Amino acid sequence: MARVNNSYTFSIDTDGVTILGAHPKSGLPTVSIQGSCVSPDGDVFDFVATNNLDMRYADRFKVNWNGNKARMPEVAGHGLTDEVKAGRRITTELVIPRGPRISIARKCAQLFPLSRQLSLAATSSVVLADLSVKELKARCQEAGITGYSAKGVRKADLISMIETAV
Repeated sequence: MARVNNSYTFSIDTDGVTILGAHPKSGLPTVSIQGSCVSPDGDVFDFVATNNLDMRYADRFKVNWNGNKARMPEVAGHGLTDEVKAGRRITTELVIPRGPRISIARKCAQLFPLSRQLSLAATSSVVLADLSVKELKARCQEAGITGYSAKGVRKADLISMIETAV
């Protein structure tokens, strides 16, 4: 079990940014950012920071999420969805205390401030609105969404189904 302290160095990989679809409650796209920290001995530990974990502050980035016990240190990646973790390197035995988590969140917020998150949310909605009904149904089928071919389903319904599933 590695516990981060002040002697570790951190880096956030701007190439390791994944933007997922809009969260159904917050409306913001889920942004996951790959990062790593290096111990004084040269050991490299990986983590992922993401937003949309705490719905009170959906735009804030977090390295782990423990719900009601938010101040308790947990291993990196605790509480993240499988969708956010997909294709990411996360060192499961890495514990990051509060101070470094705040620093990581601050750096991520500089890369993706709320204004940028809102513009990404608006862009993703516009892109779906520009698609035809046939293209939207194809996306629903690819995503494994059911009910898209039911009688009376409109274009707006298809868009909301896709946004909710993503």
